[in-house]
Amino acid sequence: MSAHAQAAADDPDVLLKQALRYGDLYNWADAASLLLKPSTFIARVEIVAMRYTHTWSAALNYGTTLAPEVSEELGAELDKNPLLQSDNELRLFCLMVRGDIDGEIDAVPMRRDWEAALKVAKVLGDKKWENRASGEIGFSQFLEGDMAAARQKVAGALMGAMMLGDAGAQIRYLAAIGHAFVQMGSYDDSLGYFDKALKIAASTPDTGYPFLVNEGRLQAFRGMGNLDAAEQLADEIIARPLKTKTCQGNSSSNHSRDRSSRKER
Repeated sequence: MSAHAQAAADDPDVLLKQALRYGDLYNWADAASLLLKPSTFIARVEIVAMRYTHTWSAALNYGTTLAPEVSEELGAELDKNPLLQSDNELRLFCLMVRGDIDGEIDAVPMRRDWEAALKVAKVLGDKKWENRASGEIGFSQFLEGDMAAARQKVAGALMGAMMLGDAGAQIRYLAAIGHAFVQMGSYDDSLGYFDKALKIAASTPDTGYPFLVNEGRLQAFRGMGNLDAAEQLADEIIARPLKTKTCQGNSSSNHSRDRSSRKER
């Protein structure tokens, strides 16, 4: 690698920008790998929020026992940290991270976090995060048992993601809907959604391995009795390095199902 290329690779602003790119696509495994680089932590003030993402990623990798502690820490910072009181972009990011953590704990705090995130996104005029927050509220409604409202929210968020060209959210919602169809036994319908998600992932750099999507396909193949396809896909998933299985949007080693499919079981 040339000296110029090496300098670019170690530039904290470049590293942070790429980490944010990965995170925006729900590819937290690769985002975390950049956040572990010491030079990343001397980047501009946004890293104050990014450090919580690393903490959260570690909590997911080692189970949910740390999740309440991380959520409590984030809550205290959101309430007391002057920077997070004045910088709405940082506040939105922290609310997003906390919303995902609380989604591993209970639907009520999850909904609280995402409703707060929605308000901040509206203040910022950030249409993408308004839409994403609305979709996550839909997931919380699903966990609370309000199926009609949940379907409306998630379907609306998928349409919004398509209109906004938000590839990460499209993959996430298509996968969630696909998993829902698997749970209902509508395997052909589920594969249609999973295939759409795979096409978007294949055409979008930096999304990482679509673990959640392929796990859904695996369940669908098994449900259909297509055991040859299921075995082939299972071998592919198992062969992936552990790192690729530890990303929030696609899955993690301990949380390999989307909230909707996990709570339905």
